[in-house]
Amino acid sequence: MQLLVLVIALLFSSHLHAGILTFENLPDANFFSDAGVNIGTLYAGVTFGPGVTGLSVTRFGGYNEAAFPPHSGDVVVWSPFDFDTTIAFDTSQALVGVWYTSLELLTLTAYGAGNAVVGSATGKPNSDGFSGASSFLSVTAPGITSVVLSGSPGFFVFDDVTSHEAVAEPTTVTLTGIGVALMLAHRRTAARRRRR
Repeated sequence: MQLLVLVIALLFSSHLHAGILTFENLPDANFFSDAGVNIGTLYAGVTFGPGVTGLSVTRFGGYNEAAFPPHSGDVVVWSPFDFDTTIAFDTSQALVGVWYTSLELLTLTAYGAGNAVVGSATGKPNSDGFSGASSFLSVTAPGITSVVLSGSPGFFVFDDVTSHEAVAEPTTVTLTGIGVALMLAHRRTAARRRRR
């Protein structure tokens, strides 16, 4: 009986692993005001490109926090020269989202196997260049391997990249097999008790 309870608990446990990149631990060398080195593969399992660098309210001057506020902490990232910013994942995701602030429309397009589009979402402008508010933009689809943020270069920032890794759920055949195995184990145990 304890085995049955354990199997049921495992089958109905959460099937998503969540992660949030806040960029608060971004090294100084990866900030725009310090040569603007691309973040690239700095974070395990995620690749940013092509020219994604950080901006900070407290570490370096010249960043307009009122117009492009961080969602959390004091660091945002941006691509000052590229229309498209790519975020690629080593393992497929079921949800990918970013907190963004933009002067213009911002599109988040998700890609899966074979670079096929699996979903997209568009975020409305939420800054007038003087004051802004961070908004969440996300795409949910099975098998997301990368997303592309498309907008005017230098006119949007993003923060708190959120992703949920998809974990394979048991198939009907697997569940049926487990059920039959448990039933047979129960019958064997009952038969042994009757023989005693």
